[in-house]
Amino acid sequence: MKVKKGEKFELPKTEKKGYFFQGWFDGDVYYSDEDTDKLEKDTTLKALWANPDTPEDDVELKVVFDSKGGSKVKDMTFKCSDGVAILKNLPKSKKDTAEFMSWEDKNGKSILDGAKIMCDGFSMKLYAIWNNYTCKDGTLSGKKCTISKEPTKSCPSGSREDGEKCVTLSDYNKGERTCPKVYIEGHDYSGTKLEAGTTFCLYAVYESITDQTTCEKTPNGLSRTSEKEKHYAWYSGKCYKAMLQNYETTCGSGYSYFTSADLLNKFGAHNNGGCYKTQSKTLSCETGYDLKDSKCIKTVDAELEN
Repeated sequence: MKVKKGEKFELPKTEKKGYFFQGWFDGDVYYSDEDTDKLEKDTTLKALWANPDTPEDDVELKVVFDSKGGSKVKDMTFKCSDGVAILKNLPKSKKDTAEFMSWEDKNGKSILDGAKIMCDGFSMKLYAIWNNYTCKDGTLSGKKCTISKEPTKSCPSGSREDGEKCVTLSDYNKGERTCPKVYIEGHDYSGTKLEAGTTFCLYAVYESITDQTTCEKTPNGLSRTSEKEKHYAWYSGKCYKAMLQNYETTCGSGYSYFTSADLLNKFGAHNNGGCYKTQSKTLSCETGYDLKDSKCIKTVDAELEN
């Protein structure tokens, strides 16, 4: 037949000896005169014939559902009348990352609730059609997108940057000062000081001068010298041929040691060497993001593909 596309027309009737004509089908989809306006292209409709020897009340159509990753759907059985089953109350599957649209047959034809299906073979399989959720940015989790960004790192007001740390030059202390290990006559005098109030430590070899005045009159006296120069010092009733060395400075928790040269070279500051407060840079996120595990996190609704 030649018909106008998208317009209704009357379908013909046909006969076959020994059979009852059930209707016209395109695949598994039944067409009546009311459905002919759905034809938008050249279409072949096939006749369905019923054998009168088969009791009509015993004919059923079994529908098996493939949810394609969604929640499982139980098989359904529909009664056939005049060789046709009407699929009513079709179930829906569920999936966290997609929205259920409808079912389709093996040929990709959409099968909606109330569809008329030819009972040819008495079973068919339907496949779920999903509209998936997607994230343009971030990671999909269910119907949400989790977007992660690196936080901004900065130092508090009044502090200076030193790599990944911030240094507060106004918060200063000398720390704990101790002398290195000192070896005298084979004994370990760890932490031995040259004399009370001195800013240097003793590194010495015992000399057999027993008179304090004689010892103190020896070259160089107690003046500060370079490490290579030697002098004599009276200490604990003995005279030592000694070298002077600096204290070792230990800073408390939250403080780091900087020499005067460090301060000048790193910060252009003319402070004394010592322990200065150090702390990690402050992490911050732009508006709409929350700081979590050193990352800026934002959660937004995912979008459907179409």
